[in-house]
Amino acid sequence: MREFFTRALVLERKDLGEVDGLVFFFTQDYGKIVARAKGLRKIKSKLSGHLQPLKFVKVRFLRLAGPNDGFAVVDCLEDERFRDYQTHKRFDLLPLVSLVNQMTMELEADKKLWFFLEEIFRRSFDLKETLRAFLKILGFDPEKASCFFCHRKEVTSFLWEDHIFLCAQHSLKVPSNKIISIK
Repeated sequence: MREFFTRALVLERKDLGEVDGLVFFFTQDYGKIVARAKGLRKIKSKLSGHLQPLKFVKVRFLRLAGPNDGFAVVDCLEDERFRDYQTHKRFDLLPLVSLVNQMTMELEADKKLWFFLEEIFRRSFDLKETLRAFLKILGFDPEKASCFFCHRKEVTSFLWEDHIFLCAQHSLKVPSNKIISIK
């Protein structure tokens, strides 16, 4: 078993069994990590308050070996650099955090994306502008894109499941929960 210590943004958490949980992190050093948190939903859990979505934390992971390989959260503390920003109240950034969770692969570090996430939590930004910048970091530049179907240069949305851009006309044919509006 190996131990890892890094700074991370909590992206999401899911229930696992009666008292455990799965926590999705985007870390400074390792990219996205999904880790098991034992006893996360217990009333007296020391980790639960720190492992809330939208919080920046310092976290220690243990790499598990064997049939249930993966990661486990050992320790977690709030990152004091972000204490004054109250990042856990930035509900305007939930769509972006959800996209980070959906569009990034595990254990692929991305320093540019990490610094981008730090910056947007420190200041207020226009959400559509922030989404365009996020897509550009991932290699989907809206400025150089065209509609997948009609090849118009005026793209208004991004279909995140298929990684394609759409114009206004073709965006109307897709359910709104499947697209990211960028204009």
